[in-house]
Amino acid sequence: LATHDALTSLPNRAMFGEVVNATILDARRYRRQFALLFIDLDRFKIINDTLAGLCRRYPDRFRGFASLPMGYPDKAVDELHRAINTLGLHGLVLGDNVRGKTLDAPEFRPVFREADKLGLPVFLHPMTPPGAETLLDYDLVSLVGFMFDNTQAAARLAFGGVLEECPNLKIIVPHLGGAFPYLI
Repeated sequence: LATHDALTSLPNRAMFGEVVNATILDARRYRRQFALLFIDLDRFKIINDTLAGLCRRYPDRFRGFASLPMGYPDKAVDELHRAINTLGLHGLVLGDNVRGKTLDAPEFRPVFREADKLGLPVFLHPMTPPGAETLLDYDLVSLVGFMFDNTQAAARLAFGGVLEECPNLKIIVPHLGGAFPYLI
């Protein structure tokens, strides 16, 4: 995986996309290590600090979205405030589920309320969906599972009352919204 040092010591001419691509390749080879990245609270600060530094270095190229430790909802709101107010990031990127728990769960509402209050865009990044054991062959996790996870996350935010409770929330659902646009 790309480390904090590897990201911060890039020469100015290096493209951030190269680091992202290398990280994705390593993540595919070492899924377990990649999953551990999301358990360590300090890693989120390192990721957000590094991204904010990159955005300051290339302000015409990047607008960063903060990663939050959603496995620790009370810490997620603290990191949201730090990333937005101190680091100057512009939005949030959240996984479609948090270790199998859906985003409409009550413990995640404070994060959405804060994003709503601050007018932040929230990008929903697909994850391996709960119950994906049948998707492990043929790379079906990325071909089918990610779309399902996007669809489920968007539907649960809508039907679970999050969008009603947070009317100013700006949700970005990649991959054409999964199947959600076809379901409504």
